[in-house]
Amino acid sequence: MILKNINKEQNNSRLDQAATLLFKDYSRSQIQRWILQGNLLVNGEILKAKDKVHTGDEISLDPVFENRVSWDCLLYTSDAADE
Repeated sequence: MILKNINKEQNNSRLDQAATLLFKDYSRSQIQRWILQGNLLVNGEILKAKDKVHTGDEISLDPVFENRVSWDCLLYTSDAADE
């Protein structure tokens, strides 16, 4: 679990925008997915991406990553396709 607090510069910003600034290693779309999934909370509560956050609010993030399929393992030769 990663905990961060909203500062003066992020006061009255949308949750997804403020969280993107706080958690710079993650894209805004990833942050939005975590908000929808309940992995990103404000003061222990689930909010919507468009909800406003305020100075001192505690943002908690439990980053959960989806399993992704590599295209490399899906490649095949044309010989295999002919069989």
